[in-house]
Amino acid sequence: CDLLVKVKKDGAVTIVHKSADYNNVVLHVNESNENFFRVLWKKSNAWPKASNNKCGVCAVTSGDQCLCNTVVREHQVFNEAPRSIEEALSSLSIGAPNPNIYAASSFTSETDPNTGITTYLKSGSVNKDTVFELIDDKGRHYFLKNIRETVYMYGSEGQYSGFFFRNAPHFMSLVPSETTVRDAQYETEATLDHYFYHDNTAPFLAARLIQRLITSNPSPRYILTVSSAFKEGRYTTDNGVTFGDGKYGDLRAFFAAIYLDRESRSVVLDADPSQGSLREPIIKLLSVLRSMQFNPKSPVIRLGNLLTRIGQTNYSFDSVFSFFLPEFKPYGRVGEASLTAPEATLLDMPRIVGILNGLQSLVKHGLCNRDGGFGQSSCSGKTYQPSPSGVLEYGKNDPNFTGETFEGLSLIGGLDNTWVGRDYSLFTANGEVVGDPTSQTNHVYHPLYSGVGRFFSPSVSSSGNTMVKFQYYSTVDNAGGCIGYTTDYDRLLSQEWMYCDAPPTYAENEMTAEEIWVTCQFVIPNAVSDFRIVVGDRIRSGDSYFDNITTGTGTETTCTGVDIGTLNMRGEIGFSEKVVNELATLLTAGRLSTEHRGIIRGAYDKALNADDGLKLAQQLILTTAEFHTTNFVKSEDKIRPSVTFPPPSNKPYRAVVYMMFSGGCDSFNMLTPYECERKDMYQEYKDVRQQVALTLQDLLPVQASDQVCEKFGVHADLGAVHGLYNDEDLIFFANTGVMSRPVTKKNYNLLTQTQLFAHNHMQREAKRVDPYDTNSGTGVLGRVADVLTKNGNNVGSFSVDRYSIALIGKPGMSDAPMIVNRNGVPDKYLDDISDYIPNLHKETTADSGYFGETWSASLIESLGTNEVLSAELKNVEIGTTFPNSYLASQLQTVTRLIATREARGADTDTFYVEIGGFDTHSMVEENLKNRFIEVNEGIKAFAAELKRMRLWNNVTTIQTSDFARTLNPNGGDGTDHAWGGNYMMFGGSVKGGQILGEYPDNLTDEGPLTLNRGRMIPSTPWDAVFKGIAGWLGVPNSEMNDVLPNLKNFESFFFTTDDMFGDVLPQPPTSTPTQSPKTAAPTDSPTKATVPTASPTKKTDAPTNATSKPTKSPSTPNVPTASPTAFPTGAAICFDDDTLALEGD
Repeated sequence: CDLLVKVKKDGAVTIVHKSADYNNVVLHVNESNENFFRVLWKKSNAWPKASNNKCGVCAVTSGDQCLCNTVVREHQVFNEAPRSIEEALSSLSIGAPNPNIYAASSFTSETDPNTGITTYLKSGSVNKDTVFELIDDKGRHYFLKNIRETVYMYGSEGQYSGFFFRNAPHFMSLVPSETTVRDAQYETEATLDHYFYHDNTAPFLAARLIQRLITSNPSPRYILTVSSAFKEGRYTTDNGVTFGDGKYGDLRAFFAAIYLDRESRSVVLDADPSQGSLREPIIKLLSVLRSMQFNPKSPVIRLGNLLTRIGQTNYSFDSVFSFFLPEFKPYGRVGEASLTAPEATLLDMPRIVGILNGLQSLVKHGLCNRDGGFGQSSCSGKTYQPSPSGVLEYGKNDPNFTGETFEGLSLIGGLDNTWVGRDYSLFTANGEVVGDPTSQTNHVYHPLYSGVGRFFSPSVSSSGNTMVKFQYYSTVDNAGGCIGYTTDYDRLLSQEWMYCDAPPTYAENEMTAEEIWVTCQFVIPNAVSDFRIVVGDRIRSGDSYFDNITTGTGTETTCTGVDIGTLNMRGEIGFSEKVVNELATLLTAGRLSTEHRGIIRGAYDKALNADDGLKLAQQLILTTAEFHTTNFVKSEDKIRPSVTFPPPSNKPYRAVVYMMFSGGCDSFNMLTPYECERKDMYQEYKDVRQQVALTLQDLLPVQASDQVCEKFGVHADLGAVHGLYNDEDLIFFANTGVMSRPVTKKNYNLLTQTQLFAHNHMQREAKRVDPYDTNSGTGVLGRVADVLTKNGNNVGSFSVDRYSIALIGKPGMSDAPMIVNRNGVPDKYLDDISDYIPNLHKETTADSGYFGETWSASLIESLGTNEVLSAELKNVEIGTTFPNSYLASQLQTVTRLIATREARGADTDTFYVEIGGFDTHSMVEENLKNRFIEVNEGIKAFAAELKRMRLWNNVTTIQTSDFARTLNPNGGDGTDHAWGGNYMMFGGSVKGGQILGEYPDNLTDEGPLTLNRGRMIPSTPWDAVFKGIAGWLGVPNSEMNDVLPNLKNFESFFFTTDDMFGDVLPQPPTSTPTQSPKTAAPTDSPTKATVPTASPTKKTDAPTNATSKPTKSPSTPNVPTASPTAFPTGAAICFDDDTLALEGD
């Protein structure tokens, strides 16, 4: 038998087993074997190639491949010992057993002291039997044979072809019966070693972990230091302490270098505004739980839905790329400085509100779900009923009451203890701490009129003969001041009044204190074991005041001869400073600015009591940039502007929705060859796609012109998409993708600027459409907004559930996009601190920390956005039932935002939505089916609601993805990262029912656009698609280069706006109806269409109003011209299965 090699045009090879006895042929390496791999040919671009049905001396196989016989020969590499380890490793690749296992006389050895290479000689000289022993710079121990194996190509008659390549490494036998678990383990181990010892591993890990642990933008020196520690396995500090045992990959050395390098510890660098980072949400939460002494009530605590609320949770990544994009550049100073801030990936309004809600709830109520809390259990919010899951116990006061001076812990007036109101509510509406009417250096409590008690002390324990002493003052006789006790611990709704400045019926005892202070005491009945003191004003006459309430022992109730003595005040002057400084150390590592400390001290001192002051101080610090970042902040005396909307421009409304299929959609199973006269493209599709190919029964056919096929098939689970195409409301763009310039198979690697086949790079570029970074940090729709804003449009921009660079424009040109969650805007529970937030987040100086500025700017904008959008969205009604899916929820939010366009003054909107799950490396069809069902249902509801709102013609949706996937499947019934793919655009103004671009006419690897395994080079760039969209939105051709700076490279690739869209839009309705008859969604059936009946011709007639469609058939009446705010008089709504028509009289 023979082993042959089949060679493709690109030089990839596969092995073919040929045997005289067919029964002995190893089937998976027979002549149909398509498992090609790369080899190192002796000369670049020099291998057998088929031309004119010839391959030189080799045979030609189907697909223009060459089939060559092979001979493997061994050659001696060195005639003397290598001059360096690098030279040895670059030339030798075949291992050898350790020569020392042989008999002592088998080899002689000699070691070169300069290189460290030991040479084992057989027969006394360097020959093919020589073995070299060496240790490389990563600590790997090698024994290498002094040979190179080369595979030579021959014809079937023994003629030499002149081509040869280095024999490829191989562990497993090609014969299944000869494979062993041992060999599989060796091959797996070798693969892992290849990754582990790769030259990029150490700097990659260093850069990523420094970002996570220390700073977002480490210097090259810092990365080199940490990389070296990883490679050398040793790190020595400046004072001579060494970490690590000298082995490659030692993590002690690695992490010591990260934490102990001067860049991580330098106080000087703290003053550099570009240093530092935003903190991870989960780290912020854990730091609060630890530093504020969270006391759990059970061994395991459960945190509710953190991924949605703060964007991060433990051990649960959305994707293999973690929660952050390491190269992410947010809007503002960080992005403008070309710095990265990975954690800013999660810095959007819903998550900012989510983490603030959760932290505030944790401080106020403990761990529960009240007011947006992170807990799963409920809690009452009452001080006497803390969360059953646990509370923060930092600074917790002794709950036992001993006395109240009303001086507060800072001795400037306040409560020494935690007093509460009726039903454990706050008492602020029924009393206050004020200056003593007779001495302003003293502070007293002044109750306001209320017929019942509304001011209750902490609990007091009674052991018999317990009495309460107090001082009382009034401005008139019978002023109504009363004091007593209660044992109603459930709700504090009843009380026993012991003294009242009132007629005898009000209490057991009377007291009089007109313009004098009196001191009294009363005895608690011995039957009472625990009680609370209650104070109130029960008559609407004059003012009453209480001071120095204390407890003691005694047996007489009287106002005669009572001596309170000197009360030891619990506080100290400047106590709030002590508290705030300690909190600043624990929560911000001392970064909290002097100005911010002063604001928080002031809030503490104004609080009702020490507990409330502590909670308020904690709440405020937990909003600051110093807590949420590792920066110092320098504020200017300038409040940030509030979020407002412009007045309406009265221009026609247009909106574009950017819909990202994240992960790389397998779009050659979304749009598939069906019937093709020129060649059997469907069979070719089946042959290439193999087990992941769809059957004709799994496809919904659509007509096409000017393409390789007359009919294409749409995935069967995209019935609504199929219906929109037949209604001429949807376009497919064939073989479209990220491009820098037109390329071929020979030059694509050289001429393509974007890193191909990588999720983050290709998805980012699909959103940016600026491969040469002409407008750094901007996205294609953001640049559209810039131009339109400059030209007088009012542009709104919204990203749902995430930040997207697609919507980012140049700083100062157009408004930054607002980020909402898929349910609209979340509730915020920050009323008790909202007055302080603007002063804690003022505009900052140029040398203030960039990351702190990013947090504060994002916070103020998020809270403002939340407020104004909440006000507008609360009255919006949706008339279509949307499915309960992630994409549908986002699209429903888009329709609700569109409904607020007038209140926002917007004439143009850009939206970003995203659905993930398209990274189908396994079980592609099952996963794609699930995704497409969700997509189909979402699009169907979205279209129906826009039609109901009479805005179908005013909104266009463009769908994109990172890339398409390989046509050829992998071994797990999945497909891998590719390039060009098929995408769709839909809307009432879209000139649909056509496929633009060029669907590939050869799907095999021999096709002019096909790279290995069916990776298609795009024939249409995204620039061409977005040029048409920008024109529809109103960007003039003279400014198109501002939107698409790379247009000059694609002069012959463009679509015009007329190619993609119908006539100019009418003015939409001035308001969105809150109720109207139900309209039909796009049909799922290929035989039905929504009215008006579509003809194969493209749209030509202008609509008469925003609800009408261009006339496509003379048999279909137009909708009568009518007011845009109502249906025509006498109109009837006629339903015929899934279709709808409007008929007017």
